[in-house]
Amino acid sequence: MQCAQRPLTFAISLILLLPHIALAQLSDTSAVYLALKSADSTFFEVGYNSIDSNVVREMTTEDFVMYHDQAGVISPQDAFVEIMQALEDLPYTSRRKLKEGSLEVFPLYDRGELYGAVQHAESDFYAKKEGEEEKLRSRSKSTILWIYQEEKWLMSKVLSYDHQNMAR
Repeated sequence: MQCAQRPLTFAISLILLLPHIALAQLSDTSAVYLALKSADSTFFEVGYNSIDSNVVREMTTEDFVMYHDQAGVISPQDAFVEIMQALEDLPYTSRRKLKEGSLEVFPLYDRGELYGAVQHAESDFYAKKEGEEEKLRSRSKSTILWIYQEEKWLMSKVLSYDHQNMAR
């Protein structure tokens, strides 16, 4: 029972903290904002869009957890990597695009030392079947806890929610 409560405790804590850290949103020209924008781009352009499981593994923590409003709880890192690899089996090519202007970054400090950041963004997901034009499939929101370890930004916890079907 204790393990089952830990994800819920994290999610509730994160939701309660967001209003307090909202005042600390970083400028889109700050070094941390730009570093996370770059990490987000690498993860999704290479890890997701190109289905590179090595990048997915390198950019997530071993205790990675994703809370997805349709797929449920995905944990640990190995399970997430397997799901990302399974994108190759879809009957279409999937692509994620960050919604312009939606990226927000909130730094996390421990006694003045930067140890992580919370990222909020909106995404569009596209599908392209062979011989057809790419189509917008869905839109969603995400909140990502990034941890700064050994001079690298790693995804640790992800809330992926408000998925809206855009397919016609």
